[in-house]
Amino acid sequence: MTAKSQPKTKPASAAPIFASYSGYVIADSLNVRQSPAGKINGTLKKNAAVKVTGKTSKNNTAWFKIKYGSKSGYVSGKYIKKGSPPTAAPKKKKLSLSRL
Repeated sequence: MTAKSQPKTKPASAAPIFASYSGYVIADSLNVRQSPAGKINGTLKKNAAVKVTGKTSKNNTAWFKIKYGSKSGYVSGKYIKKGSPPTAAPKKKKLSLSRL
């Protein structure tokens, strides 16, 4: 009598871990949606800071799950840039020449 060998099982593959990061809006106005390509819940203005917490794809578009303030939603990934929003350059004062 020979011992039957146990079938080899493959280890369950873990879902890739998404590392959240800070970003900002590069469009003039960006719709925030309830789900990818779903109902619009609000808008964000250019340079608004967000935290990207996930990524998915629908209809050949990358959708980012974001948090902004106390809210969250989905936006098209092509309008989010990784990093901090640019700071506004200080306005230069015009020098006036006066006659002495």
